[in-house]
Amino acid sequence: MGTPGNVPVKFFYHSTWIPHRESIQKDPVVQQWISLCRIPAKRTSRYTPTRSGDSLDIPAALLSFIRAFLGLLLIFFIPGFTFMWAIYPKKTDLTLVVRIALSCVLSVAIVMLSSLFLDFVLGIATTGLNVTIMLLIISLIFTILYTARIILDYYGMKNVRESEL
Repeated sequence: MGTPGNVPVKFFYHSTWIPHRESIQKDPVVQQWISLCRIPAKRTSRYTPTRSGDSLDIPAALLSFIRAFLGLLLIFFIPGFTFMWAIYPKKTDLTLVVRIALSCVLSVAIVMLSSLFLDFVLGIATTGLNVTIMLLIISLIFTILYTARIILDYYGMKNVRESEL
C-alpha cells in the first residue's frame, strides 16, 4: 500500500520497522505531514536572486538589477529630461549640466503630480504598473511635443507656433 502518488513511506521507531504501516498512514496527522513534506519550497519573487546550492542564480540577479536600474531611471530622470527637451528644444538653450540637474528635479515633481492625478482625479489605484504606464505616456507626450517643435522650427513655421500660444 502506498501513499498518495504511490510512493511508499517507511516509518521507523527505535530502529525497528513498524509492522502496522497501513494503519499509521491512515492517521490524518501523518497524512498531513506527508503532504506537507511533498510541497516544494516556493520563491518569494521571480526577480529576487536566490541561492541554489552554492551558486547564485545569475539570470535572476541580473534581471533584478536591470529592473531596479530602469525603475530609478524612469522615476528620477526620463520624464524631466523629455520635459526639458520639450521646453528647450535647442542644444544651445541650456548646458548639459543644467539640463540634467533640472531633469532630475522636474522628474520627481512630475512623478508626484502624475501619481496624485492618477489617484485623485482619475480614481485609478496607484500601483507600480499604473504609475509606470502613466510616466511612459507622459514621457511620450513630451517627446511628441519636442518632435513637433523641431519640425515646426525646421520648416520655418515659428509664426504659426507663436500665434497658437
